[in-house]
Amino acid sequence: MANRCCKVSHMEEETRKRSAAVRANLSSLLPELESIYKDIHAHPELSLQEIRTACIAADHLRAAGYEVATGVGKMGVVGLLENGAGPTIMLRADMDALPVKEATGLPYASSATATDGGEDRAGDARLRP
Repeated sequence: MANRCCKVSHMEEETRKRSAAVRANLSSLLPELESIYKDIHAHPELSLQEIRTACIAADHLRAAGYEVATGVGKMGVVGLLENGAGPTIMLRADMDALPVKEATGLPYASSATATDGGEDRAGDARLRP
């Protein structure tokens, strides 16, 4: 049992070191991440039409060293970063915009409009019931 406790303790120490490294680099990452956020926010795409957004995500994952698969479920992007044996972490995020008119007044607010082929229109205040 003592070996297990030491292993857990060692794993906890490694996790603390990695977390500290991420926090130390976070301030250098934030300007680029904010730029990406504002760009995607200013150019919304409806569900299953996220061509530009998917390309941005795939390009950034590749640049960070991930193995990338695109077209998953039509517009999905999967990034795989192998780091040897150990726990697996999976994250999921949505990339599609909602069909609403943005009224935030932010400098990067979307003014784009699009249609899904039906009644829904990104940038339009109308929503289907």
